[in-house]
Amino acid sequence: MIQVKLKNRTLQIPNSWESLSREQFLYTIQVLICHIQGQLTKLDVRMLLLMKYTGYQPSRKLVRLWPSKCIYYSRMQFAAFRYRIFYKKSCYKSLMRSWIRYNCPEPETETQLRDNINHNLIILSERISFPWRQENDQAIINTTMLRNPIPFIRICTKKVYGLYFNIGIITQTNISARQFADAFDISRAFAQSQDARLLNHLCAILYPGNYSHEYAVNSNYHERFTGVPYIVRYAVYIWFTGITSYFVNHQIYSVLFSGQEKDNPERINLGFSESILQLSLTGFGSIDEMSNQNVITFFDAQVKSLKKTISDALGKGIKKEELPLLLNLSISKIDSLC
Repeated sequence: MIQVKLKNRTLQIPNSWESLSREQFLYTIQVLICHIQGQLTKLDVRMLLLMKYTGYQPSRKLVRLWPSKCIYYSRMQFAAFRYRIFYKKSCYKSLMRSWIRYNCPEPETETQLRDNINHNLIILSERISFPWRQENDQAIINTTMLRNPIPFIRICTKKVYGLYFNIGIITQTNISARQFADAFDISRAFAQSQDARLLNHLCAILYPGNYSHEYAVNSNYHERFTGVPYIVRYAVYIWFTGITSYFVNHQIYSVLFSGQEKDNPERINLGFSESILQLSLTGFGSIDEMSNQNVITFFDAQVKSLKKTISDALGKGIKKEELPLLLNLSISKIDSLC
């Protein structure tokens, strides 16, 4: 939290996704959707979030817009009361005119006051930077979250708890390779079609409850999420895109994603079934074992297999300059694996 000390209070401004309450998180996602659709500018988003996080509401009352005038009128009433008691009635008007001449505050219009308030609000709103991150000199939506921001989804009166993906010194997750691959395909399909029904399938995979992945995928389990608010389902999608981004931008795991295909820069080099088969044939485990493996363990096995492939190719006399075409990898990624 960022603490901003004011005269009468201290503002608490969140500086990360993890600082938000569930209500604040869903509101932030809602505002960002409007920003993505072009309905709100970046400044609009920050101002709305500032008001939500701090509880600030622009006042329409003159006494709040003009605090100096409020003090002035209070003092003027006191002066008028004093002059009427201690001075003759004939002197009252001249005394009041003199008091007003020396005590009237500098004229300040409502527009000027509102401009000053807005200027201060803009400065405060600039403290809210975590919803964006820099990539290729551009500010994009920051979807990387250190934990699942929606730990459970309420279906009628029942809480269905979701899978976890905790990013830290050691990243921990209970998402299997099969679950990640299926969720990856569905999230890509939703990004292209914006069909809200796909979000039901995504939630069914990431919030299986006590059901197996096979049941969550092959049954009508996904229909239970139809009544879940759209913003909650979309928030789950945003969270999963952050998991994908974690792997795509990871120093090691990024080699498993191809950046050479123009139509889809986040496509895994090998199809999931092909990856399972290849790892199984090279002795990493059976097909079922590889499918149910933790996704991080699965990617570790893929990296290890890829390193072995490069080592075997170089051992057979294949030149390193020929490997990019053979493996669909850039020479810099191949160097990082050697």
